[in-house]
Amino acid sequence: QPSPFKALALGKFKQNTSCVCNDPIHRHHCAHLGFPHPAARLAAFKVYGKPSLAAALSRPVLKDIGDIATREQFDLIHVFRGYLAGVAEATPAGTPLSIDLDEDDRASWQSQAAEHERRGNTTTGAWAQAEAEASARNLESWAGRYVASFAASREDARQLSLRHDGLACTD
Repeated sequence: QPSPFKALALGKFKQNTSCVCNDPIHRHHCAHLGFPHPAARLAAFKVYGKPSLAAALSRPVLKDIGDIATREQFDLIHVFRGYLAGVAEATPAGTPLSIDLDEDDRASWQSQAAEHERRGNTTTGAWAQAEAEASARNLESWAGRYVASFAASREDARQLSLRHDGLACTD
């Protein structure tokens, strides 16, 4: 019998590991974390506290980034997405960092949450709202480490600069 994660990949679910919603993000967390109930998955995600895409920045990955940044002594390190803002944790103090936020992730997730709620999919809406909150916390945690940040629009840059103290964002 495949693990719940392999079952997810194969699209085969047993009753005790299946999700009650059709959202692939929820199914992933259901299988990967072993929480069969959406409320349990959402509670676990809120405790995790970071955007789900930030999971790629594991301790070993951050260590590797720190080792490379220390060895190479870069003049500037550019981070290409807001959910990767935690790269700042691994970089040597004094190394200038810049970040391309593209869009306001919090606003984007909140927009998705509102749309899911409007359509009656409260489970997915609650997850998207939790992603919005995690995105805002993640960026707030590291905003002061970035000497420059960029957004795709003037309005996103303005909103991000207002919301995150120490973040000088431009479009």
